[in-house]
Amino acid sequence: MSFFGRRVSAALAFRKKSSNVASTVDVHLCDGSVIKLGINPKTTVLGCCVMIRTRLKLANDSDYALYENSSGNKFVALDLDQPITSVIKLWAVNELVEPKLFYRRRIYLPDQATEQAELECTSAEDAPHMLAFMDARYNYINGCFRFGRLQVATLAALLQQAEQGDYDESADGPEALKKRIREVVPAYAVYASDAEKPASELSETVSEAAMAEAVAANHKGLVDTPPFECERQFLRLCKDFVAYGCDFYPGKRTWKNRDESGSEQKVKERTEDVLIAVGNEGLHLLSSEDPLRIESHEYEVITKWTVSRDGKIFAFSVGEDVIVYLVTDLAPAIEKTVEHYVTEVVAIRSGKIKGPHTCSPEAQPDSWDLKRPPKKEPRTGGITEGGAAGGAGGAGTADEAATAAATAPAEDPAAAAAAPEADAAAEATPEAVEVEVAAESAAAGDGALPEGWEELEDDEGNKYYYNSTTEETSWDRPTAAPAAEASGGGGGGDDALPDGWEALQDDTGATYYYNSTTEETSWDKPGAAAEAAGAADGALPEGWE
Repeated sequence: MSFFGRRVSAALAFRKKSSNVASTVDVHLCDGSVIKLGINPKTTVLGCCVMIRTRLKLANDSDYALYENSSGNKFVALDLDQPITSVIKLWAVNELVEPKLFYRRRIYLPDQATEQAELECTSAEDAPHMLAFMDARYNYINGCFRFGRLQVATLAALLQQAEQGDYDESADGPEALKKRIREVVPAYAVYASDAEKPASELSETVSEAAMAEAVAANHKGLVDTPPFECERQFLRLCKDFVAYGCDFYPGKRTWKNRDESGSEQKVKERTEDVLIAVGNEGLHLLSSEDPLRIESHEYEVITKWTVSRDGKIFAFSVGEDVIVYLVTDLAPAIEKTVEHYVTEVVAIRSGKIKGPHTCSPEAQPDSWDLKRPPKKEPRTGGITEGGAAGGAGGAGTADEAATAAATAPAEDPAAAAAAPEADAAAEATPEAVEVEVAAESAAAGDGALPEGWEELEDDEGNKYYYNSTTEETSWDRPTAAPAAEASGGGGGGDDALPDGWEALQDDTGATYYYNSTTEETSWDKPGAAAEAAGAADGALPEGWE
C-alpha cells in the first residue's frame, strides 16, 4: 500500500495554511512516546534538538542527536544544520514508507558529563536516566546487545520487577510468562519449537519454557526492590557489553590479505551477515549466525578507512596486512560516526568541554506537545505463603486486585494501579498518525462511521481509525455518540470533560485522560472524584440516617 499521494507519512503532516507554519513533525523516543513539534521552513535539526532538550529538562544535550529510522535497526544521525523540512522531502524522493525521527544519545563516552548526569539521577523520570534506560532496553530487546542465557534471565527479571512489580505466581509464573516471554527476552536467546532448536550443543539459546522458568525464579528473588533500582541494575549490566553505547548498522562482512591474488572465491566464502557496531573504542562486528560471536577492531589498529564511490562499501585496514570490507547502503553513515568518535576522543584528551546545543529562535520549532499514557504503577507487596504477591500496599491475586480497585477511594491512584488490567505487559504509547485526505467510506455491512472519522491501515495491514478533526486515533471502530450526549443533554452535560481535558486510548484500548494545559494524565475521569465527594457530603436519601 503506497502512502504518498494518498496519505502523508506518519512522521509529518503538511499544513498548507501559510508560509510561516509548514508542518508538524513527530519525534519518537525509544519507549514509544511521541513528541510533536510545530516546525517552519527555517527550523533545523539543531533547533529540534534544542526544543526537545528544553521539553525533557536536559541540562546538557551535547551527546544527543536526531536520528532518521527507515526500518528495523537502520538509524542514521542527521546533520545538525539541516532544515528539517529538507529531510522530509528526501523521504518522498527516496520513496521511504513510514520513516520516523528518533531522539537518542549519539555519543557514549564513559565517565564524561552525560554519564555523570545519568548517575546523579534520583528518579526514573529524570531525563538522563530515562533516555539511557529506554535506549538500553530497546537495544537489548532488539538483539543489538548480546548476552548468554544466564545474563538474559537476570536482565529479563529486572525488567519484570521494574515494570510488573513484585512476583505474582498467577501473572508472572512460568506458565503465564511463557506466553509473553519475548516481551522481556531477545529473539536470539530462545526458540519456540524443536524445529528452531540450534544444532550445536554449545548454543546459549534455550526453549521459551526453560527461559520462562529461569526468569520467574530470578523475579522471585527481587521482592521489594524498587523499580528505579531495577532499572539502574539493568543499565549497569548492559554497560558490561562491549558494544554498549554504539550505533548499529546491518550489513555484510568479508576480508582479504593484501598479498592474496585471485582470491575472489575466498572472499565470497568469508562473507557473512553481521550487525556493525560503531562506538568509542572501535568497530565491533556481531555475527548473525552465532549471536555471541563478536569480532572487534579498536581504532588504534585501524590504519586507514575509505568509502566506495557508490556508498555501498566501508573498507578499513587492520595493521598492514588485512583489509576488512563492510557491505551496507549505510557506509557513509558509518564513516561519519567513526569520524565523530575519533574527533570526540581527541577533544577529551585535549581537555575540551562541550556545552549544550544552542541555536537562533527562528531555527527552533514553534510549539511542542508530548502525549504519553500514564504508567500503570507496578504491583507492590511481599511474597505470600502460596507464592503470590500480597501484603500491605499490594494486591496479590486477580480477585484481590479487583476488590482493591472497587473499594479504594476514586481519587486514590493506587486503586487504578490495583485493577486487573494493570497486569497487562504492553504500555507503549499509541503512535500518532497524521492524515491529509479522507479514506473511503466504511463497508456497508459495518455501517457508516461517525462524522470526522475514517478507516486506514498501518504498514502491516492492521485497520485503525483516525479523526481528522480531533486528530484522535483508535484501534477500536468508533460508534456514533448517543443523541442525548451529542446534544449536550442527559443530565445537563454530566459526561462533558473540564476545560483542557481530552479522552485518549492506549494501544490496549484502555481510556485515559490528558490535560494539554498542565500535561497531567489520569486513568480516572477528571471531575469524577469531586462529584463523588460532593455526593458523600450531601443530604441522605429519604428514609436513611
